[in-house]
Amino acid sequence: MEYLNTEDGCALATEWLQPEQETLGVLVIASATGVRRQFYRPFAEAQRQQGWRVLLWDPRGVGDSRLSAEAFSRVRMQDWGQHDLHAILQHARSEAQDLPLYLLGHSAGGNLAGLAPSLPLCDGLLLVASGTCYWRDYPLWQWPRVLFSWWVWLPLILALFKDVPAWAGGGQRLPRGVARQWRQWCLLPEYLFDDPGLNVEAYAQLQVPLLALSMPDDQDFAPLVTTRKLVARYRGCQSELRQLRALPGGGRLGHFDFFRTRHAGLWHEVSDWLKLQRQQQCVPRRAITDTV
Repeated sequence: MEYLNTEDGCALATEWLQPEQETLGVLVIASATGVRRQFYRPFAEAQRQQGWRVLLWDPRGVGDSRLSAEAFSRVRMQDWGQHDLHAILQHARSEAQDLPLYLLGHSAGGNLAGLAPSLPLCDGLLLVASGTCYWRDYPLWQWPRVLFSWWVWLPLILALFKDVPAWAGGGQRLPRGVARQWRQWCLLPEYLFDDPGLNVEAYAQLQVPLLALSMPDDQDFAPLVTTRKLVARYRGCQSELRQLRALPGGGRLGHFDFFRTRHAGLWHEVSDWLKLQRQQQCVPRRAITDTV
């Protein structure tokens, strides 16, 4: 493990997985909200064995990217894109040199990607279970849970605690600023794209191949309609949206389990696409193909 400094002075924990054979390119994995880099290691190891040099990292306030108590509470969700991912992609581009560089964003790692000024350094973008999060875009039966979370549970937690404890935040302690901004965006019809304080022009300006993977049983965090809305924001990309279903006996995929080893039979969806893009090395067309 090594540390990479961002422009605003945060030290991010990074970890490279090096292929033993000829390197095809570099793959950066941007994690879901509060998820540590170790969660993606089995998946990253599989990509390494395919010839990819993989960069895992923890955004500020997560895992080994530790902060003081005061700095922790000041972290906002946008910082993970604007500052952290920005620094990571600059570093990855320098390491990749002339090799192709791809970004895989899981959940928030995909919907925050366009906030990174260095995103155009990538040669392709993969979105896994990533979408916008406006509460009305969820199935009707999910509305009571979502509204309770944003109007009752989270305000209560923030009134009682300085930050969101691990037991209340999905297993990872979340900075107060992250939770508050996430709530704010989820109550806006266009999610972060309705935040007047953000520059979101890079989403539309990006012109690379894009593959979005959606899970039919992911109704808690990224139902299909939210993924479609996010893909539409990357309107300059040559985009493809696929729905993945678990292989027989694999159990549900949901929001996180695509990256668990019991679903390793589906990981070729990523590795095959990466190899195809590397072979083509062509200028992307401005089109969206929905293969759901």
